[in-house]
Amino acid sequence: MCPWKTCLNDAGTAVESGKRIEDRVADFLSQQNEFRLLHRNYRAKGGELDFVGEETRSTSAGSKTELVILEVRARQSSGWVSGLESVTSQKRRRIERAAQAYLMSYRGRAQSVRFDVISVDEKGLQWFRAAWG
Repeated sequence: MCPWKTCLNDAGTAVESGKRIEDRVADFLSQQNEFRLLHRNYRAKGGELDFVGEETRSTSAGSKTELVILEVRARQSSGWVSGLESVTSQKRRRIERAAQAYLMSYRGRAQSVRFDVISVDEKGLQWFRAAWG
């Protein structure tokens, strides 16, 4: 498994680099006790969802399960915009359309939907929960 900085800077196409980053993010998500990965690279008309999962958290009133739509953004350096800021309103609309298509066939136990962004740069990974919506 490549270190974050190496994954970003290894030679290869943007698609190859993106796959390496997504592989690392998938490994990271698999280690999260409260998160269950359901789909990776879910494609629907008009958009794609990098990751879809369920996150169950304990609360004082019991447990709550959310359907989590995750967008992964990688940045070579901390340039003009962060990974979070790079998710434009147009990109959010595409993700939301794909999420609507996903929900048409979803039969899980989540009570709500949350849109998150995982930003990867040379420093590592940052998970922005409830990035919008």
